[in-house]
Amino acid sequence: MEKQEKTKITDNTAKKQAQHDIVSDPDLQPAPASDDLDEGELARKDNSDEKEIERIGGRETIKTNVRIIAATNRNLETELMKGRFRNDLYYRLNVFTIELPPLRDRKPDIPELVNHFLAIHADRNGSTKKQVSSAVLKQLTDYDWPGNIRELEHVIERAVLINSSDVIGSLYLPKQKPAEVLLNGEKIKTIDEVERDHILFVLRKTNGKLRGKAGAAELLQIAPSTLQSKMKRLGIRKVAF
Repeated sequence: MEKQEKTKITDNTAKKQAQHDIVSDPDLQPAPASDDLDEGELARKDNSDEKEIERIGGRETIKTNVRIIAATNRNLETELMKGRFRNDLYYRLNVFTIELPPLRDRKPDIPELVNHFLAIHADRNGSTKKQVSSAVLKQLTDYDWPGNIRELEHVIERAVLINSSDVIGSLYLPKQKPAEVLLNGEKIKTIDEVERDHILFVLRKTNGKLRGKAGAAELLQIAPSTLQSKMKRLGIRKVAF
């Protein structure tokens, strides 16, 4: 990212253009926004805030014209409230927010995206552009796409490669798991999940002791046999705590 100049510290006279230096009127997109950005990424954000950089070993301050675009698939407001994301980093990044819904929430876009990816992969393979049957298109629109657009592109690429006919009449999609219930971007736990988490919490507090005084059953105010039945039903094993 930085340039090096000949100084008392280094005899390296070759200059390597920095990202900030190469581009004119640029938009830089670093790694996805998270609380574990490395020092280089944080320094780049500092440089962009101040609109200036200094090359390693150099003495000249260089003005830049850079905007940072940070992307994440997490709800940063939720992460902030739970203490899993730094306040200062959030408020420095949160200048203008664009929310892009997942593919499952914009199913009407799928036919156009499918057509786009069919054209791209026909061109890459030097073949005639294929079509998909109405049954396959319905299969694609019914699927929830946990991997979003990247997953859709890979499915189309695979279908183009393995189908010899001009019309793709069948393709493989992974079996879908039951959709998670979300509220404000946060997963809502089922009653069983809440009960399982609470039993595990109590078991950890008692170091796995089920019976007797100050045992998990006593703390939960249920019979030890009932607790064991619940543990079996919820898939709780001793190794879990």
